Amino acid sequence: MELSYPFLPILVIVLILACTALWLVMQKKIKTDQESGVRAANTRFVRQHPLYRRLRLVSVLLGLLLLAGTAGSVICLSFIAARPYTSESLKTGVKKRDIMLCLDISTSVYEQNYDIVDYLEEIVRGLDGDRFGITLFNTTAYQYVPVTDNYDYIAERLEELKEFFLVEKSYTELAEQYEYRDIPDDDLALLLEYIDEMDYISAGTEVGNSLKGSSLIGEGLASALYGFPRLEDTERTRMILMSTDNDEIARKAPVVDLQGAMKLCKEHDVRVYGIYPGPDRFSGYYWNTENEEKYRTLTEDTGGAFYETTSDIPVSEIIRDIEAVEAKSVESVVLTRRNEHPEAFFLPFVIFLSISLFTGAIVKR
Repeated sequence: MELSYPFLPILVIVLILACTALWLVMQKKIKTDQESGVRAANTRFVRQHPLYRRLRLVSVLLGLLLLAGTAGSVICLSFIAARPYTSESLKTGVKKRDIMLCLDISTSVYEQNYDIVDYLEEIVRGLDGDRFGITLFNTTAYQYVPVTDNYDYIAERLEELKEFFLVEKSYTELAEQYEYRDIPDDDLALLLEYIDEMDYISAGTEVGNSLKGSSLIGEGLASALYGFPRLEDTERTRMILMSTDNDEIARKAPVVDLQGAMKLCKEHDVRVYGIYPGPDRFSGYYWNTENEEKYRTLTEDTGGAFYETTSDIPVSEIIRDIEAVEAKSVESVVLTRRNEHPEAFFLPFVIFLSISLFTGAIVKR
């Protein structure tokens, strides 16, 4: 057992010894003064009487008990105030992680995004110590959920995203019916209603899209990376789950392209796990082999992995694989926990205090 403030008991013991020494000096001086003063005759008879000797012995014993009880209780209090504790080493199963979900919310991947947030909602409710954040991007990126361990808040925001992707699906399916054709007034009104509902989330990702283009993936990933608090902190494992079709339509050079963003992630020891929609998950868009291979190569280069969702490989299976890989790579972390034990000196304190009070009551009588 160790003490947080070991100097406290030492200081108290020194003060008690100093007071005892002072008391002994004073007693010696009193005895000297008595011996040099006027003496009474025939006191030997009284001092040798059995009753006197018995009472004197009782008086000395009571005095010692009173002194021991008072000193003991004060010393025990000093040990309690010094905060005794023991250290315990704990071997944890998994080092805590920072997880960032980075979603391309352009209409080509709404089905995959819906599946991801739907499954992650269950995962988040079971987290313990891990922190989670969400970054959304299209032309521009913004942090939809800052990195936090408030799991109820994260689940609420994921639920909002599920509703958004359902509306995006309805909008896309209806709009595809009238490609290059006039839209009837009723359906046009419905499309405008969908756009109004989606603006709550998507408006922040479409700033300057007429000039910059759409699905600026490198900028989205870089924004997710710098959404982690204190990137220099190496005590937490960091990972990005990124969902995109890697189909960038840039009308001008982006601030950072996908290759540059992946390089930044690697430099900061952040693994990127790319989730890519397979041919049957592309919502009617053309599936591009070159985009897939580039995305695969860059994600694997960060130490992460590439996954393609298909009808046979659902999002839930992919995320389970990512969780297993991350948990395995950071297990066996030893933590030290300090347990305080003020009760160790409480019983001795009560005993010494009881002795002191009981003896004092007898002496007073």
